[in-house]
Amino acid sequence: MNNRENFVYRIMQLQKQNNLNDHELSRLLGYKANNMNKIINFVSLPRMEKFFELCDFFNISPEEFFRYNDEDPKWTDQTFKRLQNLNEEERKIIDYILTTFENNKK
Repeated sequence: MNNRENFVYRIMQLQKQNNLNDHELSRLLGYKANNMNKIINFVSLPRMEKFFELCDFFNISPEEFFRYNDEDPKWTDQTFKRLQNLNEEERKIIDYILTTFENNKK
Protein backbone atom coordinates (compact mmCIF):
# COMPACT_ATOMS: atom_id res chain seq x y z
CA MET A 1 0.00 0.00 0.00
CA ASN A 2 1.16 3.52 -0.68
CA ASN A 3 0.94 6.37 1.85
CA ARG A 4 -2.41 7.63 0.58
CA GLU A 5 -3.92 4.15 0.79
CA ASN A 6 -2.50 3.73 4.30
CA PHE A 7 -4.03 7.05 5.30
CA VAL A 8 -7.47 6.06 4.03
CA TYR A 9 -7.15 2.56 5.50
CA ARG A 10 -6.43 4.08 8.91
CA ILE A 11 -9.52 6.29 8.76
CA MET A 12 -11.60 3.28 7.79
CA GLN A 13 -10.05 1.28 10.63
CA LEU A 14 -10.94 4.00 13.14
CA GLN A 15 -14.46 4.27 11.72
CA LYS A 16 -14.95 0.53 12.10
CA GLN A 17 -13.65 0.56 15.68
CA ASN A 18 -16.18 3.30 16.46
CA ASN A 19 -19.08 1.93 14.37
CA LEU A 20 -19.21 5.02 12.14
CA ASN A 21 -19.87 5.29 8.42
CA ASP A 22 -18.56 8.12 6.22
CA HIS A 23 -21.71 10.19 6.52
CA GLU A 24 -21.91 9.87 10.32
CA LEU A 25 -18.25 10.78 10.75
CA SER A 26 -18.62 13.82 8.48
CA ARG A 27 -21.66 14.96 10.42
CA LEU A 28 -20.01 14.49 13.84
CA LEU A 29 -16.94 16.43 12.70
CA GLY A 30 -19.07 19.20 11.22
CA TYR A 31 -17.86 18.50 7.68
CA LYS A 32 -19.99 18.75 4.57
CA ALA A 33 -21.87 15.49 4.01
CA ASN A 34 -19.60 14.22 1.24
CA ASN A 35 -16.20 15.33 2.63
CA MET A 36 -15.34 12.03 4.28
CA ASN A 37 -16.59 10.13 1.24
CA LYS A 38 -14.18 12.12 -0.97
CA ILE A 39 -11.30 11.21 1.33
CA ILE A 40 -12.22 7.51 1.48
CA ASN A 41 -12.54 7.40 -2.33
CA PHE A 42 -9.12 9.05 -2.91
CA VAL A 43 -10.66 12.21 -4.41
CA SER A 44 -9.07 14.51 -1.81
CA LEU A 45 -7.12 14.58 1.42
CA PRO A 46 -8.04 16.67 4.47
CA ARG A 47 -6.23 19.89 5.27
CA MET A 48 -3.85 19.67 8.22
CA GLU A 49 -6.37 21.45 10.47
CA LYS A 50 -9.01 18.82 9.60
CA PHE A 51 -6.50 16.03 10.18
CA PHE A 52 -5.87 17.30 13.73
CA GLU A 53 -9.64 17.53 14.29
CA LEU A 54 -9.92 13.91 13.15
CA CYS A 55 -7.21 12.85 15.61
CA ASP A 56 -8.89 14.78 18.43
CA PHE A 57 -12.23 13.21 17.58
CA PHE A 58 -10.79 9.70 17.86
CA ASN A 59 -8.76 10.73 20.92
CA ILE A 60 -5.45 9.75 19.36
CA SER A 61 -2.25 11.63 18.63
CA PRO A 62 -1.05 12.18 15.07
CA GLU A 63 1.71 9.68 15.85
CA GLU A 64 -0.88 7.09 16.85
CA PHE A 65 -2.85 7.79 13.69
CA PHE A 66 0.09 6.77 11.52
CA ARG A 67 0.56 3.41 13.22
CA TYR A 68 -1.33 1.61 10.50
CA ASN A 69 -0.65 -1.90 11.69
CA ASP A 70 -1.20 -1.20 15.35
CA GLU A 71 -4.75 -2.14 16.32
CA ASP A 72 -4.40 -0.57 19.78
CA PRO A 73 -1.67 2.10 19.91
CA LYS A 74 -2.58 3.20 23.43
CA TRP A 75 -2.00 -0.34 24.71
CA THR A 76 1.28 -0.45 22.79
CA ASP A 77 2.44 2.81 24.40
CA GLN A 78 1.45 1.64 27.88
CA THR A 79 3.17 -1.70 27.40
CA PHE A 80 6.31 -0.06 26.04
CA LYS A 81 6.47 2.24 29.06
CA ARG A 82 6.12 -0.75 31.36
CA LEU A 83 8.91 -2.56 29.52
CA GLN A 84 11.20 0.44 29.91
CA ASN A 85 10.85 0.14 33.68
CA LEU A 86 12.16 -3.44 33.72
CA ASN A 87 15.75 -4.23 34.52
CA GLU A 88 17.99 -6.02 32.02
CA GLU A 89 17.32 -9.49 33.41
CA GLU A 90 13.54 -8.96 33.30
CA ARG A 91 13.74 -7.68 29.69
CA LYS A 92 15.71 -10.80 28.71
CA ILE A 93 12.98 -12.97 30.20
CA ILE A 94 10.31 -11.07 28.24
CA ASP A 95 12.41 -11.35 25.09
CA TYR A 96 12.74 -15.10 25.62
CA ILE A 97 8.96 -15.45 26.06
CA LEU A 98 8.25 -13.45 22.90
CA THR A 99 10.80 -15.41 20.90
CA THR A 100 9.23 -18.65 22.10
CA PHE A 101 5.77 -17.47 20.98
CA GLU A 102 7.11 -16.40 17.59
CA ASN A 103 8.88 -19.72 17.07
CA ASN A 104 5.76 -21.67 18.00
CA LYS A 105 3.77 -19.83 15.31
CA LYS A 106 6.13 -21.01 12.56
